[in-house]
Amino acid sequence: MKESNHKYVLLVRSGYPSKEQVLKRLQDLGYYVIILDSKKNCPDGLVDDWIIADLSDNSACIRAIESYLSHKEHRIDGALTFWEEVVTLTAEITERFGWVGIPKKTAEEIKNKYFFRQACERNNLPVPHHAVLSSEADLISIQENLKFPLVIKPVYGAASAFVVKVDSIEELREEYETIKKHIESFWLAPEWINTNVFVEEYIDGQEVDIDILLQDGEIKFFSITDNFQTNEPYFVETGQAAPSSLSKEKQDALIYMASKVLKVLNVGNGCIHFEAKSSSKGPVPIEINLRMGGDEVYSFIKHAWGVDLVDYAVLIALGEKISVHKPETPNLYLEGRYFLPQKEGKIVDIDIDDEAKKSNGVLEVHISKKKDEAVYMPPRDFDYLGWITAKGESAQSAHSNLESNYPKVSFVIS
Repeated sequence: MKESNHKYVLLVRSGYPSKEQVLKRLQDLGYYVIILDSKKNCPDGLVDDWIIADLSDNSACIRAIESYLSHKEHRIDGALTFWEEVVTLTAEITERFGWVGIPKKTAEEIKNKYFFRQACERNNLPVPHHAVLSSEADLISIQENLKFPLVIKPVYGAASAFVVKVDSIEELREEYETIKKHIESFWLAPEWINTNVFVEEYIDGQEVDIDILLQDGEIKFFSITDNFQTNEPYFVETGQAAPSSLSKEKQDALIYMASKVLKVLNVGNGCIHFEAKSSSKGPVPIEINLRMGGDEVYSFIKHAWGVDLVDYAVLIALGEKISVHKPETPNLYLEGRYFLPQKEGKIVDIDIDDEAKKSNGVLEVHISKKKDEAVYMPPRDFDYLGWITAKGESAQSAHSNLESNYPKVSFVIS
């Protein structure tokens, strides 16, 4: 075992291989990393110890941790997760063992998107009009009480899967049937508590991500990233740019709204990925992810602002007081775009031009699919092939670098 002066961190679900950079960072920082997962699923060099339990059984996970701690040589100083589907489990664990975290009741309320809407409504927070859609019979009430366009989405969910804009009751009925047909086969669906859906009125305006470091109810750092327009009626992400191009007034309104929502809903500690819109009626919360944002978020924040979200997320979970320096201007301007399939089929070739790999204007090219892998499009699946991030000394130079290098990565699908 490592020396006793090291901190012992429990990571709920490894997320490997998509979270490999997180695991490597934890090792670099010298933490003793214990992973709670259903099986050992990543290299020994990234993990110091394992607790094996069924992640779908919260009670079994609690018992497994208790058993682990019953050995006098075992110790845990705090717990956290970087995986969306176990945020409520992580909340229950931190609450049970008295570690820093988010209350279980709060996590359950926020994770359920419909309950989150209800909580906002009860507390006079901005919220779109919404309604449950559990059967054909609900369509009549929805048509009478809500205004089109509407957005239909799973109560639980991730990656914008099965989130669809509809402009009429006929489209709503059709999309509801389509979702019922395909949702159970979505790769993350087995981890959701249920596959129920609801609808809400469409919110106009600029969609943003607000990445927040929060400790003892105080926002210690935030960064606002603009999301590009999605290919409606679906909401699969297409790209993003940081820092935000919104006016200071609109950005101030967004962070004020986010801080108020987090306070009212009793979220006091954590690395938070807060999705919102700056609409014609003011800032509106979309959803709150009670963990660090995925995909390019870690890289965006680190290179734009010099802030390592993994470092601070762990310190917060351990109860260590943090102070974050955010420069007045970003170190770099960043713009990224996803590679989305234009047809369904099998990937027969992936070509990345050497110029894109070597370009000073490219920060990262990430490919998430492999040759010979099958890919599908909405409404059957909501996947992407990877992404590219460009950098620059200004927003315009980052955009120019993205435009010139994006075509240098291609996928052949047949």
